Amino acid sequence: MKKRDIAGEAGISISEQQKLTLPIIREIDRICRRHNLTYFLYFGSLLGAVRHGGFIPWDDDFDIMMPRADYWRFREIAAAELKEDFFLQSCFSDPHWNMLNVPLKVRDNNSTVIEEFGKRHHHGIYVDIFPADPVSDPKSWARLKKRCSRISSYYMPISLRQAKSPRMILRVFLQLIFRLIPPQLTLLYLEGKALRLSRATQAKRPTHIAVGLEMVEKEIYPLAQILPTGTAGFDGLELAVPADPPAVLTALYSENYMTPPPENDRGGHCLFYSDKRLNYNHQPRPSIWERLTRKLRRRRALELPTVAEAAKATESR
Repeated sequence: MKKRDIAGEAGISISEQQKLTLPIIREIDRICRRHNLTYFLYFGSLLGAVRHGGFIPWDDDFDIMMPRADYWRFREIAAAELKEDFFLQSCFSDPHWNMLNVPLKVRDNNSTVIEEFGKRHHHGIYVDIFPADPVSDPKSWARLKKRCSRISSYYMPISLRQAKSPRMILRVFLQLIFRLIPPQLTLLYLEGKALRLSRATQAKRPTHIAVGLEMVEKEIYPLAQILPTGTAGFDGLELAVPADPPAVLTALYSENYMTPPPENDRGGHCLFYSDKRLNYNHQPRPSIWERLTRKLRRRRALELPTVAEAAKATESR
């Protein structure tokens, strides 16, 4: 969407945008409860639940994380079961979406939110969904994570202003090169790495859980800090949170996470919010990769046991 597409349009406030996000959250929670899939709040949404009992007043997105098997299972189920008001966005369903660091979103079909002008992807108000990988060998994971997160970072927005040193010039050059490689192909490669990691972890039993290999973040937690999940109130909803929210929030934001930042550091990600569809391609035609990789993605979704299935198998032993 270009800036002229919203010329003369009246926007809405962050608080109004947050209210429009709540139906998306309810829909995700409904699907996860129906199919016994595990998720938990993460990033600013977890902080908001603990510190504010809901949205951080100046935050304009919502973040959920799912263990890898549950994440893949959700991706397949949601594609079939999401209500028609919502759109499941990935680089497979939306050929204009190439942010591998945010590999899955559920968007509202009846609203508009602009993070960056000039993009053709679906622009509905959204919830971000991230994978989390089980880990049994943190040192080996760290080496693999370094390689995978670097690859994902090459699909992030290019900023020529940062090219002020040989290292940054090389980075911009690599970002331009990676623009020639379909993001769908790269994501399949990264997910293949994640599948092998999960298989190896299953053989030894996980001791930690870490942010997904596709993500540039590098947090890793003892398994007991994440699972089994608990619940917390969030603007009238009862949502899943990690087993030890203080430990997770300390790792993310330091031990002072309960102290709000200075007012000049408070702000959202987006430039414009609207409670109606504007001039954007709100239902992109799926890319050819959607059809080519459908069987592969479904097979991966069924190969690993979800958290609930793994717990049930352990109890039956």
